[in-house]
Amino acid sequence: MLRVKVVSVALVAVAASGCGGGSQRAAETHGPTVRHCAAGTLQRVGSSELAWAAAVRRPTTAYRSPGGAAIRRFGRVNVNGAATVFGVLGKEVDARCGATWLQVALPVRPNRATGWVRAADVQQLPVRTRITVDLSERRVRLYKSGKLVLSSSAAIGSSADAHATWPVLREPAADRGKTRTVLSAQPPSASRPSRMY
Repeated sequence: MLRVKVVSVALVAVAASGCGGGSQRAAETHGPTVRHCAAGTLQRVGSSELAWAAAVRRPTTAYRSPGGAAIRRFGRVNVNGAATVFGVLGKEVDARCGATWLQVALPVRPNRATGWVRAADVQQLPVRTRITVDLSERRVRLYKSGKLVLSSSAAIGSSADAHATWPVLREPAADRGKTRTVLSAQPPSASRPSRMY
């Protein structure tokens, strides 16, 4: 009986020493995980909690497709004297899943124009806030990290301001003097740039 216990203890000790050494060797042979993607694949970015912006680091050109026909050139600063920033809609990746091109919303007419910029020309920044405008409810909502933090009533501009589905929101007469959110969009005939307040 004593001999069985001694043998059992010895086997456990040998097994433990073998396991320890083996796991250390296994840990040494595993390097960082390398991701692989099909080069040229388009990936959508963002969610209801997180979006991405692209701030221009050096003058860049927007293209109709990656490396395709040029649409327009953009500098680091826009016509309002502020940094040029695009909303990122998607990205084209290389074999290691790194972004090579970004599909972005362009600050040009017509509204909702998109294009492609080289990822190396911009700095990608996370955006955790989102504004939605519901025309049927006449309501503006502000979300932070996917959570509603502000909901405000809104009025839609007159037919003279009509242009696609980009409303001009004006202060309702009944709400004068109260805290409000006002957004405006640029009608097609306007020569001045759009503003967001």
